[in-house]
Amino acid sequence: MNATTLLVEARRLLEGTVETQAGLLLRAATFLARQALESRTDELLARRVRNVEEARYDARLLLLGEVLTDRELAKQTRFVWAALSSACHLHAYELPPPVSEVESWLDAVQRFLDGSSV
Repeated sequence: MNATTLLVEARRLLEGTVETQAGLLLRAATFLARQALESRTDELLARRVRNVEEARYDARLLLLGEVLTDRELAKQTRFVWAALSSACHLHAYELPPPVSEVESWLDAVQRFLDGSSV
C-alpha cells in the first residue's frame, strides 16, 4: 500500500468503519499512520541518500530535514513519528492516547504527505 492508502485506512479505523476489537483500534490506527509516514520518508530519501535503508529510523528523520524545503515540516514530522511510535508500543500500565490526539497525529501525517516535496 502507498502512504496515502495507509493513512486513509488509519482514519477508517478511528471513524469506526472497520470492525475491530476496541482495544486494538487506536494501536492499529497509529501503526498505519506511522507506516504511511515512514513510506513517504523512504521515498523522499531514496532519491537523495545512498544506502538509507541501513540507517535507523530516527537517523533517517534527521536526514529528512536536509531533503525537505520546509524545515519546520521536517521537525514536526520527527515529533509525530516519535509520538506514533510510542503509541504503537503501549505497555499494560499505560493508558492509550485520546482519540483526539491520534486524530491530530493523523492530520500531521497528512500535512507531511501533502507538503513533502523536494
